[in-house]
Amino acid sequence: MTKLILKILKYFLITITTTFGLLIILLSSVWVVGPRLFALDNFKNILFTSSEIDSPKSQIYMAYFFPSTSEITVTPLKSSQVSVLGGYGDYELERVYPLLTMERKKNDFNLAALSWGTETLVDNIADIKPNALISNKKQLQQQLWTTALSHIANPQESIELLKAFFFTRSVPTEQITFEDNYASVDELNILDNVVLYEGCSVAVVNTTEKTGLALKVSDILEKNGAIVIRVTDQNSPYQLSTFSFDSEHGSCQSLSQRLQVLFPSKVTKQVHHQLQQEYRADLIIFIGKDLANLI
Repeated sequence: MTKLILKILKYFLITITTTFGLLIILLSSVWVVGPRLFALDNFKNILFTSSEIDSPKSQIYMAYFFPSTSEITVTPLKSSQVSVLGGYGDYELERVYPLLTMERKKNDFNLAALSWGTETLVDNIADIKPNALISNKKQLQQQLWTTALSHIANPQESIELLKAFFFTRSVPTEQITFEDNYASVDELNILDNVVLYEGCSVAVVNTTEKTGLALKVSDILEKNGAIVIRVTDQNSPYQLSTFSFDSEHGSCQSLSQRLQVLFPSKVTKQVHHQLQQEYRADLIIFIGKDLANLI
């Protein structure tokens, strides 16, 4: 009996050692080839916030990643009252993610809620400790690496965070700005007067009875580097929000993918050249009842 126990223990230790060794090799390989495998090829905004509910005070940061200029800006956010999608009412910004986590909301809804709350296209949410500080390059890398590993069950999310991590490694320290002053949501103007999608003009059309919705979407778009040339309403309602653009238009394709975060449910996409001529825009956003019912 003793020999059997020792044999089982031996095989157990061998299995653990082998698994640990393979994990070390895998992580080492990722570390070496990561910059090539996980290249950041588009602008990215990551919100660092805590999901812990009972914390008396939580740090929250917005990080902007600019691959075209190899720059990063990290801004700590003030405690601000924001309206939460889905009829939740107004909450302190740092309480929104804990609320959504407690409600077991899906990631698409979380991204939409926090994008509307911050008026910024939030591409990813990084769950950090309430008292975590991000005031230098090392701390930023640490938070990105830790969060990427914690999302390993969601490969797509993990890969996007790894892209931001390896991009951060490659950016010289002097090209990473850590703002000293806390900013309110209204003061988040990193992209004011910066055009990221110059080749894609946008028209925003509100097809619902919710007044001012097209203007609100337009403000968010312009704040995030899009060119809005027309804002209007129409009487013919859409049940589902719809993007109309030429799928071969690269700039509009990239913009439409990022704009998806404003819509918790899947957006319908269509190609309708007559509509593009009518609105004289490359991308037309028809806001449907699916979004209006949540605001």
